[in-house]
Amino acid sequence: MTMTAEPGCVFCAIVASRAPAVVLLREDSCVAFLDLFPIARGHALVVPVEHAATLGELPPSVQRELFAMAGKVLEAQRLSGLPFSGGNLLLNDGRAANQHIPHVHVHVVPRTSGDLPRIVGGLVRRLLRGFGARASRKRLEETAVLLRPYLGVASDGG
Repeated sequence: MTMTAEPGCVFCAIVASRAPAVVLLREDSCVAFLDLFPIARGHALVVPVEHAATLGELPPSVQRELFAMAGKVLEAQRLSGLPFSGGNLLLNDGRAANQHIPHVHVHVVPRTSGDLPRIVGGLVRRLLRGFGARASRKRLEETAVLLRPYLGVASDGG
């Protein structure tokens, strides 16, 4: 797939390695990386390489690959040793649905029993456009080392 990038789109910059991100998995049509403002440790985003603001703008094959990669990340969260009792996949499609960055992305959020107040607090902050504390690069890299082996990627990302 040839990549089309949208000028000024942070996710296009991450896909093109022009913006920093802790990448978990890179395939031809999609990239998974850790969220800078995680609701839970291991919270990842999966984005298509091709810029599209909404899910409907992506070809059906890329839609399938997007959710297949999200499933891989969810399974890596389950197996990694991070706290995990379940997970959420979340796609906000359009501004009215609280999509802050107009590039399709699926949130993959690991959940634990009893975490509802913390998760709801994080979601409310996002609804109000406050993202909470930014994770340190060191913490994100430590998390990636736990997840990558279950994604078929060397723990150092190589």
